[in-house]
Order: sequence, then structure tokens, then C-alpha cells
Amino acid sequence: MSRATLTEALENLLATNRDNLKQFAPFLDAPYGRTIYNVPNEFVGLLEAEPEIREFSGRLLNWSGRGGGTLAPVQIGNALVDWALSHGAQSAVDELYAFLSTDCNRSIEVALLRGIEVTETVELFNGVFIAPLDRVPSSTLQSYLATVSQQTGMTRHMAVEMTEFRKPGCALFRVFEARPKFFDDLSDLPDLSSDEHRLIEILTALLTLAGPCSPAIFKSYTELEDGQLMKEQTGWMWSVPQEETKVSSNIAVSVEQIRELVPIIYRFFELSATTREALSIPLLRLNEAVRRQQSVSRAVDLGIALESLLLTDSSNNTLFFSVRGAWLLGKDVEDRARIVKQLKRLYKYRSEAVHSGKLSVKKPSDVELIEKELKDGLIFCATAIKRIIDHGDLPQWDSILIGGDFMAGDTSDESQ
Repeated sequence: MSRATLTEALENLLATNRDNLKQFAPFLDAPYGRTIYNVPNEFVGLLEAEPEIREFSGRLLNWSGRGGGTLAPVQIGNALVDWALSHGAQSAVDELYAFLSTDCNRSIEVALLRGIEVTETVELFNGVFIAPLDRVPSSTLQSYLATVSQQTGMTRHMAVEMTEFRKPGCALFRVFEARPKFFDDLSDLPDLSSDEHRLIEILTALLTLAGPCSPAIFKSYTELEDGQLMKEQTGWMWSVPQEETKVSSNIAVSVEQIRELVPIIYRFFELSATTREALSIPLLRLNEAVRRQQSVSRAVDLGIALESLLLTDSSNNTLFFSVRGAWLLGKDVEDRARIVKQLKRLYKYRSEAVHSGKLSVKKPSDVELIEKELKDGLIFCATAIKRIIDHGDLPQWDSILIGGDFMAGDTSDESQ
């Protein structure tokens, strides 16, 4: 069948059946999802007879890089009708053959984040951007956002009561080329534990270091990019990660803080797998500590973050904890003395919280002082993690403690 024959058949279909094509599917209807058409069997039969279409029929269209949806002639027919109604039959057929001729699928991955809020779009790493919600190039997301004012949003991706408490503050997104174009069966799916397929998750964790703040993926989805013929036709992938500690607010992070973090992100991916794994616990616990609203809980999570960073061997006491931190970030003897005192107090708070479930308060002003010191501790922890990433490896503590390699630069202002 030639393009001209298919174009003529599509034009005839629109001319004779336009009023009877659309099916009623309220929860899928625009603006919340795709429009379903009652494509006649005769037209579907024409598509089934097309050799190029028959070759791909029944295979899994890889629109996410990690999964896919079955491609059938009826779905192609639905896509052609939908495109032709807006752009004409000739354009629809041209798009179909352009789709069949490429070796990949243009897709977009979007992760809505709570715990962090930004005002500008910044590229974080190799085509992954952080952006305000209204600047993400996804009609699916923009349709979702349009429901916020209605309190309840229903899309085929998401059904959630939208309140200010649960509102995401920004999003990560990437537009990419999913290869191979098709999977023959589920056994062809890639290893989802690789950094490539966990990129959004890893970047979310690293964003903790901006501020610090407490980014968490609220909801995420992957689908074909806007403007792709088969978008909305073959399925989608979305997820709702579990949160151990709820995010209570979105922390505003400046564009300068984000841009300063970008070189650290690139350095992180240059680290060995062992070093990246060793930093995962401090990052996780720092994120949890920022989320905590009670000082006791914050002291515990911050203590774990710092201990997992500073006590990476069998050493386990206040002296090693505080002196190592001082040599890691202190620029001179006076600065190291200040850091030793700071870390001893943080270690004390962590021990009190773990062993008694409360922090020692002798007078009302102590409450405010403890809260301030814990917040300063969050900044210290984030600075220490960035210092290690920038150095390119875990500290050699024996060398550091005698003034050897891995000496700190002027970071005292950050860690106060």
C-alpha cells in the first residue's frame, strides 16, 4: 500500500465518519489524557496489510527506556485520526512513516519533587533539568497542574487530592532517545539498577546538598515526548515512591545554590562505585534530618549522617568524631578548635536523643539554641559531603590527622 493510498483512505474516513469517530471516555478525555476514536475495522485492516506496520505489530514499543507497551494497528489508527483532525491526513501519514523509519523513540521523564522549590530552569547533569513546574515541557504535567485549583486532580497518571501541604515545589525532567525502539518480550528489558536508569533518583538525593533541603520524589512518569505521533497510544509508566518521613514544606533554593551544586554533581559521577555507595547513607540521613520537625528526631538522623561520614572505620568515639570533622573542614587551628566544640555538642545531642528520647534543656533559651545548632549541623554535614565529593575519594583519616593529604580549603563560612 502506498502513502497516497493510505492518505486517501484517511481523508475519506474523516469526510464520511467525522461525527461518529469519537468515543466517550470521560476520565481519559482531554485535557486529562488521550481521546479515543471509533476507528472502523476496514481502516484498521488497511493498516494491518501494510508490511512496515505488520513488522512491528504486537511488539513492545520502548517509550521509557525500561519498559514498553504493545503496538497494535488499532492504536496506530487512533493516532492517525487524532493527528489528522488537527493537522490533516497528509501530515498524519507523513508522521507515521517518519515514526516507522527512526531507530528510537523521543521520550520524556518527569519527577515531581517536594521539599525543594526553585524559580529558574537549570541543567543539572547531561540533559537533566530542574525547573519550576510550569516550565516543564510536558502537556501531561500542565494538564495535571490545571486541576490544582479544582482541589481534586484526576488524570490517567495521577489521582490525588491537591492541597498546599502536598503540592510539589518543582520538577526534574529529561528528554531522551529510548533505544532500542522495540522490545520483542519482557526478557529484553534492561538492568534497572544501573546509574543510567536511576539517574533521576540519584540527582534527587544530591539536591539535598543545596541549602541543604529535603527533596523527595512525589510522583514520576515517563512517556513519549509531546509532538510524537504515538504519544498517549501505547501506555505510560508512572510511580509513587514510598516516604518514610513525610516532607512538611518546600524549601526555597536559589538559582545560585543550584548552579554551585552542578560541578559537585558532575564530580559525584566520577567517583568510584564504592565511594558513591559510601556517601549514600550520609545523603539519605541528611535528607531525613532536614525533614524532621522535632529536635530529638533531627538530632538522631543528623548524628547518623555525620557518623557514617566521619567514622567510616572501627573508630567510634567523640574524639575521633570531632577531630576528624575539624581536620576535614577547618582552615586553621582556631577554626578547627571551633569545629571540635560544634561536633562535640552535636554528638552529645545525638547520644541524649538515642538513649533518653529527649534533649537536656535547663532553661527556655536552650530550646532555641539547640534548634540553631542542629540547623548549623545540617549545613556542616552538607559542606562535608561536598568536600569529599570534590576531593574525589573518601578521606584517608590517618594521613589527615597528622596534617597530610586531603587538607581542607577555606570552607569555614559555609560550615558555621
